[in-house]
Amino acid sequence: MTEEKTAPATQRITLEMREPVRRILAAGNNDCAAQSFTSLFLWQEDMKLTICLREDAFAVRCGYWEGDCWFFPCGEREAVLRLVREILEACPRVRFLYLRPEDVSLLEEAFPDRFRVEHEDSASEYLYDREEYARMPGSRYQHIRWGINRLKRSHELRTEPLDARTADTARDLLSRWEPWGESAYFAPDHETAKQMLDHLRELGMTGVIVYVDGKPQAMAAGFPLSESSYDIAFSKALERERGLQFHVRRELIARLPDTYRIINGEEDLGIPGLRESKLQENPVGRIEMYSAYAR
Repeated sequence: MTEEKTAPATQRITLEMREPVRRILAAGNNDCAAQSFTSLFLWQEDMKLTICLREDAFAVRCGYWEGDCWFFPCGEREAVLRLVREILEACPRVRFLYLRPEDVSLLEEAFPDRFRVEHEDSASEYLYDREEYARMPGSRYQHIRWGINRLKRSHELRTEPLDARTADTARDLLSRWEPWGESAYFAPDHETAKQMLDHLRELGMTGVIVYVDGKPQAMAAGFPLSESSYDIAFSKALERERGLQFHVRRELIARLPDTYRIINGEEDLGIPGLRESKLQENPVGRIEMYSAYAR
């Protein structure tokens, strides 16, 4: 009788794992948003995530989709390959998510013809130049500047930091925010945003709230991915004017230290309106993402 293999044991993602996960990501030069500790912690309930955390690597199991689904392991090369082998032995039809190009190369080198790899355009993460986004120079930003300037001409705007003092204001803003049109896809992140507000300090997150005519109408928040990159994790605006959405993101970006050169705007999830918005912000590149299907 063939011995049945079991998948690597996983557990709930806790705040105590923040530093070990960050250390592993830094060692592997992995600064994508999807695999960051903060994203994993905040989305673990909605995406049914659990983690196998080891000294030199980790892998996240995802129960959101049917079948055996894992985020591609992160860490030192040999430790990553060990985890891939263990997962593959227990889950011969496994699907790996969030592979970067270098992860694809590693997988194809170590397991030739064992996986079918597909580019995931909707999961690829948009990258922006922090200084350029803060200044918005030239004709490429004309449309955004026009929307922001129209907003400023019509209303009195004020920005305050998102911190423990203003967290309740942000909670009230989120309670009044409603998804609309294509953005209905984002309804679950209400709870994720509330988790973020409950753990701002522990997660090292920063943010801003924008007041329009004295009323809180928009918020944006994010966190460092590395010493030089920062992720915009949440951006909500009650007003339907797109200028407000761009304005609140710009307010957050403009207040970041100069050490952050790259802003990660995360993925567009294949939603046309969201993709259009991210392209209007003039990305300087993307972190291309892939999925790998065992065969």
